[in-house]
Amino acid sequence: MRIDSQIVDLIKIRCPLLNILAKYDHIVPLAAGKALKDVYSEKSYEEIVFPSSHIGLSVSREAHLNLWPKVREWVVRTE
Repeated sequence: MRIDSQIVDLIKIRCPLLNILAKYDHIVPLAAGKALKDVYSEKSYEEIVFPSSHIGLSVSREAHLNLWPKVREWVVRTE
């Protein structure tokens, strides 16, 4: 993967990884987001597929009530 002029080798990621995906995302399709699991080599991979759109992950009431508390729990658990 290339970001600007830097090559990022996703297989070298060694930290715990939480992949947050929107089920109805048209910007990052679900299959594209789920592909990260295939290149992640560590065992500490978790995935949350939330029933919303790309923008809904950030601004919807449901995301604030149900998604972000789960993300917070994950961050606290993996510190």
